[in-house]
Amino acid sequence: MTVDGYIVKIKNRIVLTGQFGSDVTAIAPYLAQFNVSQVQFFANAVNTTNTGLDMVLDYNKRWGRNNLKISLAGNLQNITLIISAYLLRLMIVTCTNRHFTAQESNIS
Repeated sequence: MTVDGYIVKIKNRIVLTGQFGSDVTAIAPYLAQFNVSQVQFFANAVNTTNTGLDMVLDYNKRWGRNNLKISLAGNLQNITLIISAYLLRLMIVTCTNRHFTAQESNIS
């Protein structure tokens, strides 16, 4: 049996924002100028801390020329997401929470 624990901290993690359209007044003139309907950005927007535990249990049994091997593996994991001060200010200015895709919004 093996058990491994880990803590991984990432500062300024790069994430893909949600899509912004002409309804965001701060960028509407630029979208019109370049005939673009929506934009999306990569941003160094969040800090994350991943903590977890990996477990593996192996069992081997030999009967003459036959061999039985059973393995059981599992992982427990928690991800903490902290929004950067820059992103928080941007969300307040644009009055939107579209900086995260649906998948990223579900991280807790």
